[in-house]
Amino acid sequence: MVECASTPNGEHAVLRAQVWRGESGFDRLRPSWLAAVARMHRPSLFITPDFLQLSWQHLREAGDEPWFVVVHDGGELAGLLPLVLRRDPRSRIFRKVLIHMGQLAGDRPGIVHTVAADRVWQAALAALAEQRAHWHAMDLRELDETAWPVRSATWQAAPAHASLQSQVLPSTHAGYLRIEGDWDSYLASRSRNTRQGYRRQERRLQETFPDLRIDVVDAPDAVDQALDRYFALDAMSWKREAGVEFWSRPGEQDCLRALVRHLACTGRASVWLLAAGTTDMAGLVRFRQGSVVYERCSTYDPAFARFGPSTYLCMEAVRQLFGSNCDESDVLGMAEPLAERPAIQAWYPLQRRTLRLLTLSPPWWWRPVLVVRSWWASRCAQSDATLVPSVDPLAELERVAERLHQAVGPQDPDWGASAQVHEAPRQDGVTAPSASRERETESA
Repeated sequence: MVECASTPNGEHAVLRAQVWRGESGFDRLRPSWLAAVARMHRPSLFITPDFLQLSWQHLREAGDEPWFVVVHDGGELAGLLPLVLRRDPRSRIFRKVLIHMGQLAGDRPGIVHTVAADRVWQAALAALAEQRAHWHAMDLRELDETAWPVRSATWQAAPAHASLQSQVLPSTHAGYLRIEGDWDSYLASRSRNTRQGYRRQERRLQETFPDLRIDVVDAPDAVDQALDRYFALDAMSWKREAGVEFWSRPGEQDCLRALVRHLACTGRASVWLLAAGTTDMAGLVRFRQGSVVYERCSTYDPAFARFGPSTYLCMEAVRQLFGSNCDESDVLGMAEPLAERPAIQAWYPLQRRTLRLLTLSPPWWWRPVLVVRSWWASRCAQSDATLVPSVDPLAELERVAERLHQAVGPQDPDWGASAQVHEAPRQDGVTAPSASRERETESA
């Protein structure tokens, strides 16, 4: 257990953090986890227990292990950071990597917190630093650019964290729209070209297909059939051929089915289909959490591309939000800034930028290597060139370091995870405190 002191502000002065390991954490934490989410202001869908447990069941890989960093304020759950310890035997040095569980199927998952998020992040990362003997790297992606871990280096400066090495890298961009006023006012606020293009698409669709309709399926017993139609459309998408569609593989499709079926029971998921007669032209899967709607993924039949069916369907879905109790529509998971996605920026003028925190916990021998390498470089600089040996005794280690840099650099998003090592004994799912150490939404 880690006790993390924080600045008194009328709350408890100390937060206590623990790392729970194993699938039993889902059931043990569920009641307090749900209660904490209910107390949050605008919680993300992608940190809720329903979403994460289903994602884990369908998308986990061999050797994965759930980690739950549980933060208490007094006797009450004040925060939770759900992680996955992932293993990759291909890596020579950093073979155990912690990733956010929300990264399995979600976007910008963040952290559960009922007190100040900065305090919860500080306590959670301190607990993970204490357990650094059991992980080699921590790769937290899609963190909000205002989140404490990516704007504060103080947690690494503590003596207990001195062996950790971190860097902050770019991650994703997401367009979003505040639902204010009415549809007519919103449409009028778009550019002239956008308005004219939309009305031209609408007119051509209605003239060519008199029986044009939009099927909105949100009944739990009907979403499977609607998803069959959606996946049939998606199989014809350019994204499938390009290999960039997240839900293209059977396991991912099973996950989406389970998520939509379960979330539809509480009104948080629906499938939208643009059709004429028996022909489907475009599809959209929509998630919802509170007053925020996530336009999760859209697709269309390329045979109807000249009609712009995906844009029409997405904007008709947005039209339905005006006058409802939703106040935000969110497009998820774009790698490029909005300025490079004009088709989306035309409708979603606001942007959120996310960052990636990459933290390395090098093996015990890495620090002596750095010290010796620094000493050798200093000696070479001070010696006469004729006295410097022609062969650097650290040359091989330098090559290892270069391979390491390439393995974990931002250009390779799939570097990874872990081999079997001895771990401290656990009891009741809690790690022993003695341990020391593109998905994207088409809108055109």
